[in-house]
Amino acid sequence: MPLPPILPHHAEGYALFYTAAFSIGVLLAFREGIRRDWALSAWGAVVMGCALGAVVGSRLFALPLEALEQLASGGGLPYSTDKTFVGGLLGGVLAVAAVRRIVGFRHSVADAFIPAVPIALIVGRVGCLLGGCCFGGPASLPWGARYAPDAPAYLAQQAAGLIPEHATASLPVHPVPVYEMLIAGLLLALLPMLRRRFRAPGNVFYAATALYGGFRVLEETLRYRPTPALVGVGLALLLLAPAVLIGVRERRGASLTGTASLPALLAALLVGLSAVLLSAWFTPLERLVLGLLLVPAAAIVLLEAPGRYRRFAWRPAAARTSSSRRRGRGGRPDTSDDEEQRER
Repeated sequence: MPLPPILPHHAEGYALFYTAAFSIGVLLAFREGIRRDWALSAWGAVVMGCALGAVVGSRLFALPLEALEQLASGGGLPYSTDKTFVGGLLGGVLAVAAVRRIVGFRHSVADAFIPAVPIALIVGRVGCLLGGCCFGGPASLPWGARYAPDAPAYLAQQAAGLIPEHATASLPVHPVPVYEMLIAGLLLALLPMLRRRFRAPGNVFYAATALYGGFRVLEETLRYRPTPALVGVGLALLLLAPAVLIGVRERRGASLTGTASLPALLAALLVGLSAVLLSAWFTPLERLVLGLLLVPAAAIVLLEAPGRYRRFAWRPAAARTSSSRRRGRGGRPDTSDDEEQRER
């Protein structure tokens, strides 16, 4: 069987597609919010929080257990350039839940990140393939991938003694980024069926996350790791939790209520301040991506939020609740009572 072709190592290609993945994901999320006629100030704060949570989660959940123990003991955030998409997904979900509660965003937002997340995953995995990261273990398969001498796969195999010092390429490995692109494409193809099947808001996102989690558990066994992949499998298993929630949500439906405990403007400022405080821990590429994404998102919030919250933000809680009840979808006044009186 002929050897697979040697993939070149392009670190700049990884940076380009990493930036493109975040940018495309945020733009698609904003587009979905506009299509649903949501208030862009509050939705902008939610998307900003999602972007920051995804970056932090991708790094935090990729830390080894020893580093997490150091963090838990108050030793500070250990520096590492490792990332994991599963951690980014979990971090983004947690951040969205927190910011959504803070700004009192009444709409279910999970499905608004479909298809942004699968498309961003496909774009980002192109960068992984070019950068040589996220590679699998040795594989004698027709579709295996070999990497050039300066790629992470080559260096890892050389350090493990799997290839000689002056080998021309790495051993063939499982092209894990390609597997990820295929499963993301499959999720996009299944979206129409999932939308017909699940009625409760948010369940399409949860179903897609559970499907990806099941695939990721299997994929973790194919990745190259010098140590057992317990952490990776454990994180992937967390993505299966939404499958348990789907049945409950389908039976109960999704009723959402909430009152803003903090104006979207201040929530956006808190997200931006958090990014600044963590900037020393971020890599230069992550700082670039967050700057490119948070600045325009913050501009939207700054332009829209003051007018929207000038008469709302600092009212007493009772008045605020009364006012929020009279607001319809997208923050527009609810005139149904006036219309009913006119009809009478």
